[in-house]
Parts: sequence; structure tokens; C-alpha cells
Amino acid sequence: MSAGLPQHIDIRRIAESGRHLEGEITLENCPRLKQVVSAGEGKISVVLDFDKQPDGQLTIQGVVQGQVVQECQRCLEPVVLELECEVSVGIVSSESEAELLRDDLDPVIVEEELNLDDLVEDELLLALPIVPLHEICDPPQAASSGAGQEAEPPKRENPFAVLASLKKDK
Repeated sequence: MSAGLPQHIDIRRIAESGRHLEGEITLENCPRLKQVVSAGEGKISVVLDFDKQPDGQLTIQGVVQGQVVQECQRCLEPVVLELECEVSVGIVSSESEAELLRDDLDPVIVEEELNLDDLVEDELLLALPIVPLHEICDPPQAASSGAGQEAEPPKRENPFAVLASLKKDK
């Protein structure tokens, strides 16, 4: 459940009144985000300002912050990611309206009600790194047979040794 935030809002009414919403949603409310992270702090901080511009455009500006854990793709250990993304969207009712939207606004198509959890989840998914990595990773620990000794690589036979013996026979 959302703390201080409604899940569904009448976007036209709230934007026309110029409302400011602040609160938290839980990671439980973000099923798509939960699928791609190992763990999360559980709380996602949301600060949003709704407005109607002089040209009639409904906008949402704000910040979404949260902390999640993913697997580092270099060392395969957990990496804690601090996500902070700025929300700057324009509310439109069709794709043709979206094409006319100012360049500094991302389009969100809404007919009547906006699901805030979905909007926040979309922003966090876009903020995730393509390849999660630690800034500095410890080298992977190799299993060793003796305590404190490095395992020697097995000695391999030269595959061309047979050719050398054929050359000697001629």
C-alpha cells in the first residue's frame, strides 16, 4: 500500500489544481521491478508536482528515489544501486498528441485515471543500469586444494608432438 500517495488519481482534476504529492510506495507495489532486482529496501520515495501549463498541457515534475540490489555482472556478487530519477512527463490522450509534446517532456498516455505506482515503476525501470557493476570488484576466489597455495594449472601435451616425431622418421 502507498504511504501518503493515492494509487489512482484523476489526472485532470489534480493537475488543474496544481497539487503537490509526497510519500512512499513499497517494492511490493512494483511487480515488474521486483522481477529484475534481487532485493530492495522496500520503500520508494516519491515527490511529484502536478500542473496545467498555460497552453493547457498537463505535466508532472518530480523525483523518485529508491535502493535496490542486483547481481554484479563482473563478480556475480550483490551490488546495491541507489536509484534517483527525475520525472518530467506530459499527459496526453493519444499517440498523435504525444508526437506534438515538447521535447523536454516524456509522454504518458492517460484517458481518465493515472496509476501512480505504474508511473513510478516505469521511471525506476528506466533508471536501472543496463549492466549492473560494482565500481571496483574483488577478483573471484578460486577454489584451492591446499590452504594458502595457488593451484597449478594442469600440464597439457603439445598436440603437434606427434608431427615432430613423424618429421624425425623421414
